[in-house]
Amino acid sequence: MNPPAVQVESLADALRALASNASSGQPVHLLFSWASLRSVGIGYAMAIVDKARAAYPQIACLSVLDAGDDVGLALSALKAGADKVRFSGPPALTQKLTQIAGQLGVRLEVVPAAA
Repeated sequence: MNPPAVQVESLADALRALASNASSGQPVHLLFSWASLRSVGIGYAMAIVDKARAAYPQIACLSVLDAGDDVGLALSALKAGADKVRFSGPPALTQKLTQIAGQLGVRLEVVPAAA
């Protein structure tokens, strides 16, 4: 079972998530929403994860970037080296992104599109 993802939008959020899970021994998944990524950018999100990892090197911290159904955002997240990219687009695009993710060693999580 995967540990729950903690939604973050800032370094303070990420540090709080790591601090509150420091004694659990479980990895922490830092989730950046589609809206957050569109607002601040993937580079900013990845920098937050890097700084959080540096502050708590004893805690496994994974970046989870939710691209929604935005294939361009998903591709950028894959190329940026995210640990996991969430995507809810059409099956044809999902299949292509899955191939790219495999080549890059990134996990693509396919999420059903919101109704």
